[in-house]
Amino acid sequence: MISRLAPMTASGQRGAAHLAVIAAGSLWGTFWIPMRMIESLGLAVAWTTLSFCVFSLVLLSPLAILKLDELRAGGWNAILTGLLNGGGFALYAAALVLTDVSRAMLLFYLMPVWTAILGKFLLGDQVTVKRALAIALGLGGLLVIMRADEQWPAPQNLGDLFALAAGMMWAYGAVRIYAGGNRQSAPSAVFLFFAAGALVCLALLVPLQAAATIPDLALMKRTAPYLVGTALVFVLIPTFMVLWAAARISSTKVGILLMGELLVGLVTAWVLNGEPFGARQVLGAALVIAAAISEIAGKAGHELRPRT
Repeated sequence: MISRLAPMTASGQRGAAHLAVIAAGSLWGTFWIPMRMIESLGLAVAWTTLSFCVFSLVLLSPLAILKLDELRAGGWNAILTGLLNGGGFALYAAALVLTDVSRAMLLFYLMPVWTAILGKFLLGDQVTVKRALAIALGLGGLLVIMRADEQWPAPQNLGDLFALAAGMMWAYGAVRIYAGGNRQSAPSAVFLFFAAGALVCLALLVPLQAAATIPDLALMKRTAPYLVGTALVFVLIPTFMVLWAAARISSTKVGILLMGELLVGLVTAWVLNGEPFGARQVLGAALVIAAAISEIAGKAGHELRPRT
């Protein structure tokens, strides 16, 4: 019976790609739940994030060996891009535990603002009306989130700072990819991503997090099932789902569909974690989402092109 199944049509693949991105965004939107559960078991977030990266590297190492020549050929360009994206992931994962989930997600999702600004100054991109609107909306959302009407609009804790820095790093990494700074295949790029994440954990998160004492063997055994399950379900599988979908639908659609991550994260943090979700949070979220959609939609008519 299986042999009679017709191959998926192009339209079927596009439909599946849409569903894959929505599912990946939904999983990423609830990533904070296992992160906080693992912390409640006694494992500091620095070691949790490092464990995700190391586990992913072990699983990806056979692919990395096959792509060894490509990894070497990538040189410093590929390493820097991997450091930006992988390091951004490590900081964002930590931020989900070190500050309010809603603040971490909203501050990280200011990424399109930084992408637009970097695109102008590093690539000479035109500042279109849509792009200027995206910057204005995003910065307005930042001021609302930071309570600029009551205090100086600056990060209030280490988690806020990590989330903001993570968005900036991802933005710079995206600009480098658009500009041709990373020509790695998906397996090579993902391997570098997690290698860089592990490096940032060791060099930055562990030293900065006072509670990140080296876990003992008993603690690692107790948390191992949760670490492996979270790494597979919330990190690796969604990453490859998005990579698969990105080859079948436009980057504009991928970007807009991934906004579901933010909505799922805000709602679940409100319902399950009791985080405030009043007028200020709604307004800040609306401005940030509008900024992202405006920037993404602007790319539909004018994609960034690699410089030669």
